[in-house]
Amino acid sequence: MSVPVIVGMVVSPPGTARNAGGEARITSARAEVIRLRS
Repeated sequence: MSVPVIVGMVVSPPGTARNAGGEARITSARAEVIRLRS
């Protein structure tokens, strides 16, 4: 379920308040996804 959220965050235009706070979530979320896949 975290994958679609990441995609939505990345697709959203940069420089937004959501993106600023979302980048941290994206990084941590990607790390979690990588751990789960590997």
